[in-house]
Amino acid sequence: MADANPSPRVQAAVDTHCHLFLLEEEAPQAVRAARDAVAQSGWRIVNIDCIVFAQRPRLAPHQEAIRQRLAAMLGVRPDSVGLKAKTGEQVGAIGREEIIAAQCVVLLESRRPEGELQT
Repeated sequence: MADANPSPRVQAAVDTHCHLFLLEEEAPQAVRAARDAVAQSGWRIVNIDCIVFAQRPRLAPHQEAIRQRLAAMLGVRPDSVGLKAKTGEQVGAIGREEIIAAQCVVLLESRRPEGELQT
């Protein structure tokens, strides 16, 4: 069974990775592309709820910063972004710390006038 508390070296690497997510342009490009595709299709994002599945590292220290960054990338208010972290309960690839996964559900609202056909 893996130690629930990562070593300072591992935590430093995690802190660096989360910091890079918040600052670098590569990861946000995919989020912005999805946002733009939604807008071009005549919809707007009302809110988003995400769950990050990771046995380690603990995301709690970074949770608010990630939530704020997602809100900025998606063009929504920070209170419209839900972000939770769950472990893999030491089962499967997540529990063995081989992968980190995320699932997000987005509520969309049409920006088209009422009565206009949507294709």
